[in-house]
This record gives sequence, structure tokens and C-alpha cells, in this order.
Amino acid sequence: TDEQAQKQQIDTEQAQSDSLLALAQENESAANQQVQQASAQINSLRAAQAASFARLHFSSNGAGSDGSLQFRNLSFAGSCGGGYPGSLCGYETDSLVDSWGLYNRECVSYAAWAMVYRFGHSVGNFHGQGNAYEWPDSAPRFSGAAVDSNPSAGSVAIAGQGMIGGVGHAMVVESVLGGGWIHVSQYNWWPTANGPYGLYSTMDVKAAGLQFIHFN
Repeated sequence: TDEQAQKQQIDTEQAQSDSLLALAQENESAANQQVQQASAQINSLRAAQAASFARLHFSSNGAGSDGSLQFRNLSFAGSCGGGYPGSLCGYETDSLVDSWGLYNRECVSYAAWAMVYRFGHSVGNFHGQGNAYEWPDSAPRFSGAAVDSNPSAGSVAIAGQGMIGGVGHAMVVESVLGGGWIHVSQYNWWPTANGPYGLYSTMDVKAAGLQFIHFN
């Protein structure tokens, strides 16, 4: 009787062990699939960005244009700037996903962070619809934001696909200047199609044609 009980216990433990092993293998497979999907998404994002910035015209005095977007006084400040935390800017671009479902050191990740931690607004998760050109639609649905053509300090300026192509671009409006210009801060805007990626910078841009998102 004791031997039978011991055998039943061993069989039970073996079954549990087999079940845990199968679960671990299943989880590993799922994790690998997620990594592959993320890599494919990042490569697609990079390709779209490169195609957009390949037509960017840039001069040594920090002025230029991308599509119909005009900018001036472009100034870079490295991989960390604008208060964007080291937990995001201290790692390679697109290696982390932030609290809003956005890749780190991208323009949208910095913009979402700035809205919450610099300006005290509420920004919800973008649920996979966080490309810059998607914000005028997804920000109202997921965060209750308002969208218009009127810039204000503490809003997000969106250059859509019709303006610069690719996945668009998001910029934090720091101040409204004269003559139709605004001063913005941003991540991942660069002067050549080949990078560097994920840097913080500031510049002035013409507000005409941009959409502005005002979070609550």
C-alpha cells in the first residue's frame, strides 16, 4: 500500500513537472514570437522614418525643410534632454516600451512623457496606434484630447503624412513665436537619412499645416 501511494505521488509530481515544462516551452515560444514581431515593427518604423527624412533639406545654420514643414534654429543635445528620464533615454532607441505603449527615444514617447510629467496632463495608452500621424485620431479616443490648428505652449504639434510622409512627427510646443513660428522640443529628428537616431533637439517650426493636440 505504501509503495502504491509513493508511486502515485511520484506520478503526480512527474505530471506536474511535465506540465510546467510544457508551459515554460509555450511561454518561451510566445516570447520569441513577440520579439520577432517587435523587431519587424521597429524595422518597418525605421524604414518609414528613413524614407521621410531622405528628402529633408538641411543647412549648416540649423534651418531647412522636410516636405512642406519648415524649420530653423535646430540644436541637438545628445541622447538625453528636456527632462526625459534616464530609464528611457539611457538605453538604445526602440529597446524599451514606455507606459503609453510607445518605443523609447522616439518623438511620440518623449511627447507623451512631457505632457504628463512636465505639463501635468493625462495621457492614456495608445494601444498600438501611437505613430505620430495617428495621434489626431487616437489621442481623443484614448485620452479625451482636443485637436485643432491653434498652437499653445504645452500642446503637441503633429506633422502628418501629408506634410512629411513616413509615420509623421510629434513635437512638444514650448512657446508660440511671432510670424507664424513656434518653438518646439523633440526626439528623433535628424539632419540626414542615416541618423543618428533618438537624439533630443529643439527648433523653431512654421505652424501652418500642423495639427495641435491639447490634452486635459
